[in-house]
Amino acid sequence: MTARDKDYEHGQSEANTHISVAMKKKTPLEKEAIVQQRREKIIEYRRKVAKEERQRRYVLRYGVPDEKEAMTKSLESSQNESPKKKKKVSFEVSELEVSRQDQPLILRRSE
Repeated sequence: MTARDKDYEHGQSEANTHISVAMKKKTPLEKEAIVQQRREKIIEYRRKVAKEERQRRYVLRYGVPDEKEAMTKSLESSQNESPKKKKKVSFEVSELEVSRQDQPLILRRSE
């Protein structure tokens, strides 16, 4: 055994008796995950700040809102507004067009 090996063993035994924190190198995936978490936290923080700012401006304009009044307004507005739906259209194939197999199929709109 060389002096270097003895120092290494001595260092290892000391490390076992003392609490030490081992440095771990982060992988690129771990780094990317941390970056993504940080971005999500920043986005969430900005949403909260924007919401608080909107509430503050609302209070400045209209005063302190009453919770029941706010609920009633939201219910009334949702009941008054009709939902926007796409118009459903069905197509019927006439017998005349079915008999003409060699010509392109013409669809007629029925309501």
